[in-house]
Amino acid sequence: MTTELAPPKGHGLVRVAHNLRVHAYRPQDWGAFPATDYWANWGDLTLADAAASDLVANGWLTAGFGQLAASGADFMSSADVGTTGGLNFDTAGDYIISPFIFGDYAHALLAGQILGYMPASLNMECYARFAANNDEEETGFGFLEAGVDAGALAKADLMAYITTDGTDFSLESGAAADAGSTDNIDPHQWKIRCKGTTAEWWIDGVSQGAIALQDDLWPVAWGAGTKAATGANDPVIAWTHIWYE
Repeated sequence: MTTELAPPKGHGLVRVAHNLRVHAYRPQDWGAFPATDYWANWGDLTLADAAASDLVANGWLTAGFGQLAASGADFMSSADVGTTGGLNFDTAGDYIISPFIFGDYAHALLAGQILGYMPASLNMECYARFAANNDEEETGFGFLEAGVDAGALAKADLMAYITTDGTDFSLESGAAADAGSTDNIDPHQWKIRCKGTTAEWWIDGVSQGAIALQDDLWPVAWGAGTKAATGANDPVIAWTHIWYE
């Protein structure tokens, strides 16, 4: 008589008592590394094309972006964050676009093999600011669909993308827009959650509303950039976290 061994916890869609998570901590690993969480700390000055930590050689699409050093902050204080640094899109045409991997059934199923359950949402958080608040609805950051180059920053190719309409912060897609709080140039913690048929968004933990998700346009990429000819809104992004749950 033989005894069949139970599969290890976390293999297949086997429910477990606690969440199992795997983190891809380097953006260079996003396209190839199986994970539930995808992180990027945008303080590496060598991420530019052909530099030591080149993203393009690891499946990313980039053009013209730079890194801005943070300065002038108090010690771990939200009262005086100084001038936040990170990815800096200070010229029209600057952009950065991850591999198009997020949100389709295949990638969610892969994350589910690690989690032990099929995830129900795709989430993004980042800490970022805009340098100005002009009406540049293709300048910002978030999820992009249907693009393979800088064309993905076109309004028609946005899935859930945080930007400003010149008066309010806004969550935009190729088919919809949801205005949030009055825009400003302060850094904020931004969040997008794609779940079911909608994408909801938050600024510093406060829900701003939601837009409908579009079908037949997945998987998406995470991207950011400056599209407007003036290039004045200039997003600066300190870090990014994308995850399934």
